[in-house]
Amino acid sequence: MLASLPYETVTFLPYYVGKEMDFFKQEGVTLDYLYTLSGGNQGGKRKTVNLCVSGDAVFFTSVSTGIEARLLGWADVKALAASNTRGSSMFARATIQSAADLKGKRVMTGGGASRNEILYLAQLNRWEIGKDLVLVPGDEVARAKAFADPNIDAVCGRMLYKTYADQHGFHVFQLPNAVWHDGGLCTSTEMIAKQPDVVQAVVNGFVRAAAFIRANKAEAVKIGARNIRWLNETEVASHYDNMEFTVDITEQGLAWMAGLLRLAKQSARHEDPNNAADLTFLRKAKEKYG
Repeated sequence: MLASLPYETVTFLPYYVGKEMDFFKQEGVTLDYLYTLSGGNQGGKRKTVNLCVSGDAVFFTSVSTGIEARLLGWADVKALAASNTRGSSMFARATIQSAADLKGKRVMTGGGASRNEILYLAQLNRWEIGKDLVLVPGDEVARAKAFADPNIDAVCGRMLYKTYADQHGFHVFQLPNAVWHDGGLCTSTEMIAKQPDVVQAVVNGFVRAAAFIRANKAEAVKIGARNIRWLNETEVASHYDNMEFTVDITEQGLAWMAGLLRLAKQSARHEDPNNAADLTFLRKAKEKYG
């Protein structure tokens, strides 16, 4: 079995640990992963979902990609577990305390959740991208360096970037009531229906990996450094300290993410956010492994 990841980062540590520690194999399934990145005619997310429904890589990350796929009508997919939970994805300079302070500023984002959050803010404030707000694209390495760039006013990304935010005096720009489930594990509804035992085995391995990460920092950090080429052990350890590695998915989080993505993507589809997840496998895995 294959899983699709967008790129190498600490958020996906459960996949690296699950594979290296043989948690997936011990559950009766061999799970490897590939990187889809972004770009191309369809973009990384659409390619990820297409690989899932075609059966070439039936598991994928992230929870937000699964929700987006449903809102845009790409495919019938479900989130099974998360990797981490956070609030807002934006880190801003001390002079930026409100949305009004962002107008006219330069913000670096990735191509996924971080960009969607900025598009959401722009829609709420009726800003024109490129005129009222300048978006600067940046991959995981570029965003780590952006905090030291005086021409960048805010950086959007996963909680691991708090490492660099703290070093350069940036603060978390909080959106009220924001709950975002990062990373995680998803698959198609068809896979759930046809091979529930395989789905349960993969969720079991994922839950075991997350539990191992929380209880064994030193070993988890070493595994991360072996699998993330742009980070050494010290850097992985710093990122680790800013993350919870919780597999839980909540109704509040699903509702927030669906609402944000619906507005950011200007989707006309309205469906129950709870339809975006199937948590029965996660509940069974937690009952078995805690």
